[in-house]
Amino acid sequence: MEGGKVYDTVIVGGGPAGLLISSELSKKFKVLVIDKMKIGETTKNWTTEESIIKKAGFERFISAKFGKCYLKSFKDNKFIIYDKAASIDEKKLLLYLKNKINSNGSDLKSYCEFLSLRHKDNYLRIKTSKGDFFSKLLIDCSGVNSKLIEKYNIFEKFHYCVIYGEIYKKISLKEEDFCLGETMIKSYPINFFEIFPVRNREYVFYTFRYINNRINPFKLKNIHKRHVKIWDKKRILKEKNLRKVVYGLVPLGIIKGNAADNIFFFGDTSLIGTPTITSGFTNIIQHYKKYAKHITKCIRSNLLDEKSLNYPYTELEKMNRDLLLIISILFLKSKPKEMDIITDAFGKLPNHVIKNLIFLRITPKQIYIFIHVLV
Repeated sequence: MEGGKVYDTVIVGGGPAGLLISSELSKKFKVLVIDKMKIGETTKNWTTEESIIKKAGFERFISAKFGKCYLKSFKDNKFIIYDKAASIDEKKLLLYLKNKINSNGSDLKSYCEFLSLRHKDNYLRIKTSKGDFFSKLLIDCSGVNSKLIEKYNIFEKFHYCVIYGEIYKKISLKEEDFCLGETMIKSYPINFFEIFPVRNREYVFYTFRYINNRINPFKLKNIHKRHVKIWDKKRILKEKNLRKVVYGLVPLGIIKGNAADNIFFFGDTSLIGTPTITSGFTNIIQHYKKYAKHITKCIRSNLLDEKSLNYPYTELEKMNRDLLLIISILFLKSKPKEMDIITDAFGKLPNHVIKNLIFLRITPKQIYIFIHVLV
């Protein structure tokens, strides 16, 4: 086609969502992955339930394992989030996916920013900072920086979890030091502090907060330093051992759908978040093969309209998302005393109910248990 190379699909975003779904689609189609940054690099690290990583087939990329992790309030009320958790070596996983996509004969373009698109002769003309490309389908995996989610109004309600933290190397911690959310400073909105291993003798120290509007994650830097100072009474964290600063925004909300005509949304652009900041990666590795199979069917049938591309949620999934959104808003709006009450109530729930809620698989029977205990 005149003016640019033609692909079966162009994927915007070279993070885990874009590379994972590309690794599947590139087995059957000619795919182009573009990213305004270097593909294969990330500002975050990824941690989730160990069983989820194993089920996805990525056990060889596990860089650290740890046991029970809690969310804890000011009064030390707490509840378990994970039984057995694990961190992924994000660099090794992303490199593996890049090599897989290349070996399948598809293309990756770093520092290639998506600018706009328009329909032309049954194709999308996709304008980028490195020229124009043509495709019948664009898959948006660019996360909270997407230029299309607001244009197509796919979010019904949403807010954010903003995160800022640091990874320290050559230190040793005990398992009782780990947590996935501890409230240390009485403030509103509440800031949470968390610690867990990412690889041998390397640990991430995060501060995160639930907010209504997008902010620069570096605005949490000062409160994070206060958290570290309160926690690090033995002064084991040295500047020379600081390996990396990690930061980002995770959207929390409900979407109206995950498609528009000739466009499919995947990753943080199309997932509800949860009260844990690892939700995006968890959802991505659980569902990318399912979505790739659905997209493959649509491409082969040449059914790329919004109705055909949209992958509707089941009634059970909708119920999970609605319930989880309510809980996320509780975390967003709660003051210190209210957070004590919430964590105390959650601590009375069976652990499997909490875990199923976090991973969006709670059953109607478990919802009754949830409501009975909380009320």
